[in-house]
Amino acid sequence: MLLRIIKFEEMTMTLRDNSFVANPEYISGVKSPALQKLLKLGSCASTPIEKKATFDFAWAIVDGIDVVRQVTFYAPGAIKPSQIINLDGSNYITIQHWYRMMRPVWEYPEFIEEYNEKERIRELVKSFEYAAKRHGQMQSAVTLGDVPESVAYESGKILKTCREELYKELGV
Repeated sequence: MLLRIIKFEEMTMTLRDNSFVANPEYISGVKSPALQKLLKLGSCASTPIEKKATFDFAWAIVDGIDVVRQVTFYAPGAIKPSQIINLDGSNYITIQHWYRMMRPVWEYPEFIEEYNEKERIRELVKSFEYAAKRHGQMQSAVTLGDVPESVAYESGKILKTCREELYKELGV
């Protein structure tokens, strides 16, 4: 069997056809405690691929349902299996559940790009929320006579800039 290997930025090698946890919210649906523990290694979206555990699996059709019956665990950065977990009828994982939770290593560049884009949008929303709160505070302070009106004007300009950036990002 020919093993295909992908090289990322830092000379770290990871098996290209393995999978990594892309959606950790599905880990809790795995019935094997040992496998759950392994799936959590490096499962945070922002963890670089060289620090993520990767997995391979074997599947079978059981009672007409496609299920994962064996999972091979590779420690972060390893190209040789670290552990093999055999699942039984009480803790099989459906193929559908597996694919919701995992993505192939070769898709990592696309995955991290999507993640970074979502994080950037979250930061834009966060800065907009902060600017809105700050502007409200400044308007209240002007009303009470604590600060001059020019302070509220400046916070209003900042709020407008944040709003425009958000509109630009959202295409509205």
